[in-house]
Amino acid sequence: MKGQTLIAMVRSSDDIGWGFINIKGETILPNVYLNCDAFSKEGLAAVYDKDITDFYFIDTKGNRLPVEAKGFRLKTAGLNSPIGFSNGFALYSVGKKWGYLDKSGKIAVEAKFDKAWEFYDDYAVAQSGLTFVILNKELQETPVTDNSIIDVKHFSEGLAPYVTPDKLTGFIDPSAKIAISARFQSVGYFSGGLAWAKTINKLVGYIDKTGNWVIEPRFETGKNFDPETGLARIGIDGRTAFVNRNGEVIYFETGEDFGDFSNGLCWCRNNDLVGFINPKGEWVITPRFEAVREFKNGYAAVKEGDEWGFIDTKGNWVIKPVYSAVKDMELVSE
Repeated sequence: MKGQTLIAMVRSSDDIGWGFINIKGETILPNVYLNCDAFSKEGLAAVYDKDITDFYFIDTKGNRLPVEAKGFRLKTAGLNSPIGFSNGFALYSVGKKWGYLDKSGKIAVEAKFDKAWEFYDDYAVAQSGLTFVILNKELQETPVTDNSIIDVKHFSEGLAPYVTPDKLTGFIDPSAKIAISARFQSVGYFSGGLAWAKTINKLVGYIDKTGNWVIEPRFETGKNFDPETGLARIGIDGRTAFVNRNGEVIYFETGEDFGDFSNGLCWCRNNDLVGFINPKGEWVITPRFEAVREFKNGYAAVKEGDEWGFIDTKGNWVIKPVYSAVKDMELVSE
């Protein structure tokens, strides 16, 4: 049985490319990849090689994954960074059509869609002409036949937002049936059974999977609930605050700016420096960093003295700040 390890993308100040390190700070792969994606849970990273103008995948040893599709390209994000595997599948294109590869590099779905998106929570959405299709992990396809649906977002906890011609939003289920009618200006994604929704009067509240209000709409903005702390960041009366699942609003006086809770902690800025607070609003890691990323898998990337490193949830250095840029620590199959 394969084990798991933590791997992060890093770039040194004297390098133009990205490389990969483990949680001990040891180099797994050197900084030679100009455009690449973080390693997925499957243990594969997408790479674009500008010298040969080609996309490919590597494993944690740097070995190239054989891919059945010839002359394929990958979706890119940000600074032409290729998007790799998600939920066991990777998007690829041949010509102007899109399909899916499995983690062995075999063609799982031929390139036949005009548009396609990554798998989230065991489902993906693709489009041919004006018709959307929902794919499950067995790659069975369910067409969205309701003519009132002109756009479909990704799935979370079994529901996906959809959009109507009059730009209202609701949710559909994996069978392409409408689960929550489109009566919102915009919505978030379900987390812990709740999703934020904005009314046509531009007030935000939280609904359950039946579409009923659990927290009445009275906020200016809202974010998804953190499953660990049960808190969501909101905007109310021009201030940033948090709301719990009972609808109680919590104000923290520790700083001027807040992130979202992740791994039980939330970043907070105070006097131009950033630290982390717990759900009670108490400083767990005092503000001493120039910038931070949210905690993931128990570690956060933080910037000190123009360089990035990693800390644990107690604020201890795990990897000293020696990098010009870093991404999150990802849990990867070996």
